[in-house]
Amino acid sequence: MDRQADEVRALQSLEAQRVPVALRFDTLSGLSTELSGKLRDQRPATMAQVARIEGMTPAALILISHAIRRSMSGSARA
Repeated sequence: MDRQADEVRALQSLEAQRVPVALRFDTLSGLSTELSGKLRDQRPATMAQVARIEGMTPAALILISHAIRRSMSGSARA
């Protein structure tokens, strides 16, 4: 049961993750043109909103989450 609780906390943390306004989805290598366009048009504010976009895949969610982390660590160094 502890493992499930940990997984729920990790999922909640991911869903609450904010998407930087400056994140350019069209520059993410591996993200389909279709999803990139939907993300650009809808401009989700959180990963929970990203996950609800039609056609979103688990691989795309991971890609976007990693891009957010990279952009945040890059801005922390600036």
